[in-house]
Amino acid sequence: MEGQYCEAYVKRGVLPKHKVIKVVIWLVAFLVFAAGLFGLGTLGFVASIVILLVGVIIGPMFNVDFEYVYVDGQIDFDRIVSGEKRKTMLRVDLDNIEVMAPMTSHRMDPFRNMQGIEKHDFSSQQQTAAIYGIAFSDGDKRVLVMFEPSEQMLALASRKAPRKVYND
Repeated sequence: MEGQYCEAYVKRGVLPKHKVIKVVIWLVAFLVFAAGLFGLGTLGFVASIVILLVGVIIGPMFNVDFEYVYVDGQIDFDRIVSGEKRKTMLRVDLDNIEVMAPMTSHRMDPFRNMQGIEKHDFSSQQQTAAIYGIAFSDGDKRVLVMFEPSEQMLALASRKAPRKVYND
């Protein structure tokens, strides 16, 4: 039997909190630089250079993409930072899930606001995106994963676990 393989790639937009962090870094650097010009001298200038360098190093960390790889009934969720660093964040086996459905579906109601559930958001966080959820148990904790699968991935998952995967 040939293995089933599919992948999907999602680019996450810049989150509002990340925009605020960038603005704060630039504002602090400007204020320290201005204070250096009007009183702190060389120390203020060096401090503003250091703050700007921190901003240049931290800035690309907000450029995050996600890749979902479906292989033989398992979905790997990878985070890609700045198009360079890849890290597998989570692996889900479809044999162990409770349900996979659109987040707008009534089937996700019990999990959406559940107390103590661990949530992982691997979606683009766009308003128009078709976000699906996977709910499963990992030992004694409950987990909810939000992501944007491709049509091919949905078809493969539905074939693997037809009583757990819904498209409604």
